[in-house]
Amino acid sequence: MKNKIASIMTILIAIVSLSASSIDLRPKSLLVLGDSISTGYGLEGYPSLNVPSFCNLLAKNLKLSNVNYTNDAINGLTSKDLLELLSNQENEKTIKSNEAITISIGGNDILSPMYSFISSSVNTISVNSDKSDTNKLSVYSDMISKINTELERTEVQNQLQNGVDEFNANFKVIIKTIKAISPTSKVYVQTVYNPFSGILGFDEISKFCEKYLSQMNQTILTTDGIIPIDVHTVFNNNA
Repeated sequence: MKNKIASIMTILIAIVSLSASSIDLRPKSLLVLGDSISTGYGLEGYPSLNVPSFCNLLAKNLKLSNVNYTNDAINGLTSKDLLELLSNQENEKTIKSNEAITISIGGNDILSPMYSFISSSVNTISVNSDKSDTNKLSVYSDMISKINTELERTEVQNQLQNGVDEFNANFKVIIKTIKAISPTSKVYVQTVYNPFSGILGFDEISKFCEKYLSQMNQTILTTDGIIPIDVHTVFNNNA
């Protein structure tokens, strides 16, 4: 996780040219919107204000005070949730007052349902008291097999595709709404990384997940009015 945080911050700084010598290139204010990627959930120190999330590290690098740095990210946030938040007048004021806005969104639209399906598969596995390596390998193989079988179900695939379609539609409205509120704010959006990529034995699961994530990331990468931060490519095979 620490490597991911460092990578995200490095990409952001490089793309925005924040590491340049001229202080004029640095935004004077930063607003963070999105999900747990931006809250720092799971990191040591969470949920304190000093948790080493990429957003906090970025704000520190920009030398922003608490007055000029707002983190409104929420754990579990979906694109639908974010769209609803943007309709709040108080949030409109916050958007207007920030020169730079970072967004991490989409993971909960598709990955949360996947985790649910995977969890239901794993719960059907019988575990005995045998602690031998052979038995552990057998249980692990059984788990992978059951997950793959679960993900092949038409019902599962339809639900995941519906999640992708909803995200793609919501995302375009999200960006359109933000740009309408604050046309001059620079908006930086992370692509959604594949959490199963590079995990031993999860090749088929990762490939399955990629089928849906690629559609979402294509939407992010081709949307006008934003600067995409392609963390998906950086984290590929390094979940």
